[in-house]
Amino acid sequence: MRNRIKQLLVITLLSSCNPRETKEVNLVALSHQVVGTYEASLPCADCVSIEYQIEILPDSTFAEHVTYLGREDGIYEVHGNWTLTEDSILTAKAALEGANLFVRHDGTLQLIETNGTRTHILQRAGKISNQQTLLNNTWVLETLRRKELSGEHFSKEKPHLEFRNIDHKVLGFSGCNALTGPFTINGNQISMGPFELTRMACNGIDERLFLDVIQETTSYKIKDLNLYLFAGSSELARFKKVD
Repeated sequence: MRNRIKQLLVITLLSSCNPRETKEVNLVALSHQVVGTYEASLPCADCVSIEYQIEILPDSTFAEHVTYLGREDGIYEVHGNWTLTEDSILTAKAALEGANLFVRHDGTLQLIETNGTRTHILQRAGKISNQQTLLNNTWVLETLRRKELSGEHFSKEKPHLEFRNIDHKVLGFSGCNALTGPFTINGNQISMGPFELTRMACNGIDERLFLDVIQETTSYKIKDLNLYLFAGSSELARFKKVD
């Protein structure tokens, strides 16, 4: 009789515990926790890099912003709905790069490939990037509008730029004249000028071509000791870091 009573007590205790309710509470908490903006710079096989950002919104929608730097018309924006499972998998339906994401315990997201492999980590937006620190150098021009420099453009010294973070000044040489002016940065966005130039006349130097590219620049990327300048996603110029 005592054994029967013990069995009934155990059954009653087990039935009073509802694992489903516990999981639902955790899932609700995780859904609130995951809301935010995440970003990363991802590798790209046929472009400079993929600048990636996804906004996870509290109404179960998302906005994905993808820029394939170095491709013509390489900027995309996708909107859709997201769902979250109890195994911490976030699915963003119709997303270009982040269709499946793993929600990590440290508050970051991790991309999941179609084969299930977890790869690159997305940090919450606002993390300090080292790009501006790397920019604080001297850079020599290698290509303009994806074309290697030739004597028909700059027959003398190659144009170069020197960025100084301490006073937000850029100094340089246009291929003919010395130049100086301010620059401002917001994330990977950059604006340079207006510039003051010396007033030398140089035959055979396409100074205007270089200055136009600098003025058109809207963003930059440093990769493998190269500085890339872009207008939108289109590559305008590539510089090499001076040793």
